[in-house]
Amino acid sequence: MVGRNPQPVKHLSKHAASADFDDQIAAMVTALGLPRAALSFVDFADGRCHHYRADEWFHAASTIKVAIMVALFALEEDGEVGMNSAIRVTNDFHSVVEGAPFRLDPERDSCPELYRWLGREVAVDALVRDMIVSSSNLATNLLLASTGVSVLQQKLVELGFDGVELRRGVEDEAAFQQGIINRVTARGLLQLFTHIWQGEWPGARYRQGMLEILFEQRFSDRIPSGIPEDIRAHTRFAHKTGEISTVVHDAGLIFLPERMPYGLVVLTETGGSPENSRQLIRALSHLVYRQRLKP
Repeated sequence: MVGRNPQPVKHLSKHAASADFDDQIAAMVTALGLPRAALSFVDFADGRCHHYRADEWFHAASTIKVAIMVALFALEEDGEVGMNSAIRVTNDFHSVVEGAPFRLDPERDSCPELYRWLGREVAVDALVRDMIVSSSNLATNLLLASTGVSVLQQKLVELGFDGVELRRGVEDEAAFQQGIINRVTARGLLQLFTHIWQGEWPGARYRQGMLEILFEQRFSDRIPSGIPEDIRAHTRFAHKTGEISTVVHDAGLIFLPERMPYGLVVLTETGGSPENSRQLIRALSHLVYRQRLKP
């Protein structure tokens, strides 16, 4: 499977735009005092899409974990990674900059439970689930250390993804000090989720497995909260949030009742106010639901 590219996705082209919708987005960003934001949307029911500042780069935060998951499943299909194989849990890692040692702070990790397994082995598929569902930084770094950052990034390149750059592990301070960060564009993340839903790879077994993991994501205060409550109760969200001190994101697939899903990515810089970013994502999710979906 090495070198196989995703099927071209016509509705991710760069020319689809609506000035009035862009004006509405820009006004909301300004009203909330955010430095900038980006949005990419596609409705799989009819191929309609919209992109707002969609090719600008943002710090990926935890949205990069979706790219790691996709690359790992691709490597399993190639026979290079075994999801049932085990990795010894440790909290000792090495920077991509000269191999400098570093450790994670359990108090900064959203999944402290995994640290109880230090010294024991955990299956790769369980670590992938922890990485997505509870956004475990420890699980992420264990997977990166086991497979290799460069190997995973190369697989993403081979699969044909643009706008997604995996360059280091979580809390690699030495790399951060040199400006080495994981980064994404809104269009790049939308392409990633589009590929999960309709690309020629992965096969149905891998696609459903990744969707089920994404459906379990614990954090639902952004895109899901923008859907009216009566509809939200019957909607499934295969998505991934990301948040650090400077950015707040959400990206994924939204499965409304009795229709094809749509994909939505919203990336934001916080300007020092994470709650304003969350509010913007909720508002844009609602705006897309009300204005951009086919009745």
